[in-house]
Amino acid sequence: VYQTADGKAGADAVATIANASTGIFNIEALANATGTSATASVALGAITQWAWATGGGNATALIDNDGTLFINYDANAVGTVNDAFAFATGTGINQSATAAGAGVANATLDNSGTLTIAAGAGATGVTFASATATVNTGISQVASAAGEANVALINSGTLNITATADAVAGATAVP
Repeated sequence: VYQTADGKAGADAVATIANASTGIFNIEALANATGTSATASVALGAITQWAWATGGGNATALIDNDGTLFINYDANAVGTVNDAFAFATGTGINQSATAAGAGVANATLDNSGTLTIAAGAGATGVTFASATATVNTGISQVASAAGEANVALINSGTLNITATADAVAGATAVP
């Protein structure tokens, strides 16, 4: 999900994602490979919000999650004769708000539901297996203004950021 809001000449710029209490919002990237030698690789940048206001306008990047927001990148490889490699990497949420002028910049993530950002990698090989799972940035928030700039991560729900890698091989395994 990529959102851009551009307020010019004093207009406000607002980028908003609202997920209601009954809402389920899934963002997934999956890679699976099976073969004599196998490599599965996945990379994901899930949510990016940019709000830019000039001339005194306010800039707001807002995520309000009352339901379930699930961001997942998962790679699985099975090498049936030789080796297997699995790589999963990504970024969960990036928010940026800039008010150029007298405006206010706000980057806010308000979670009262369940927010999960997960990377998983699994590799099974006969001779060698390697699995790497990385959450490069779980949540990044930036606010910039000549006047007031605010970032807020408000969590009254469940927030999980995980990376799990498993490798299994008859000879050498590197998780």
